Amino acid sequence: MSRTLTLALLLTCVLLVPSRADAWGAVGHRLIMRRAIALLPAELKPFFEKNSDEVVMRSNDPDL
Repeated sequence: MSRTLTLALLLTCVLLVPSRADAWGAVGHRLIMRRAIALLPAELKPFFEKNSDEVVMRSNDPDL
């Protein structure tokens, strides 16, 4: 193989390796959950506000 073809194949292989997707992390989950609780309809809001500390703390559990 020629050097150009070898380099092209190597570059293609490197570019096709999947990168890690961290998304927004635990801090982002908590921030979004607090904002979501603030935007709930009036009928649901009291329950979630009363338990907001636990709900926000557990918002990252599905990722674990």
